[in-house]
Amino acid sequence: MRPFAYFSFWLKSSNEHGIHSPFVFNWIMQGLYIKNPLWDTMPKKTVFVERVFAYFKPQKVAWLSEQPIPDKIAQQSVFFSSLGSMRDSETTTQMIYIDRVQKFGAVEIVAALKGLGNHAFVLVDKRSQSSEIRSFWQQLVWDPNITVSMDFYYFGLGFVRKEQLKQHFTIRL
Repeated sequence: MRPFAYFSFWLKSSNEHGIHSPFVFNWIMQGLYIKNPLWDTMPKKTVFVERVFAYFKPQKVAWLSEQPIPDKIAQQSVFFSSLGSMRDSETTTQMIYIDRVQKFGAVEIVAALKGLGNHAFVLVDKRSQSSEIRSFWQQLVWDPNITVSMDFYYFGLGFVRKEQLKQHFTIRL
């Protein structure tokens, strides 16, 4: 655990009042901060992935994790278990969920991003706070294909949006 990492994040971060992108502001207000009785009793870190799925509704997902897919989410989408199966499919993947970089390699994952269509995104689970996942997140933020990136400390979202200028946001949960 890096000392003072969260404190440093907190000083740099903002809430909805510091967001100047309509796309990000709508996600924050209508997806992340929305009130739902089922979610209100759960910790924000636990329910974050459910909120992402509820708002963006991805149909084709590459689930690059050793964690099982939550049942509620598994009913909503088609899942690929590897980068190879994602690339070999006839359909365009709309989302990549990743929490372990060493299993796939950051270079291979970033290369796979080039095949994503417009409005696709990557959800990085950074709860492990490993040096590999932090390094991968930085590569993702600087990747020219990712035009909108949002750092939530425990999670990161990177979007392919060709119509938008490159922007990075640091947002409190």
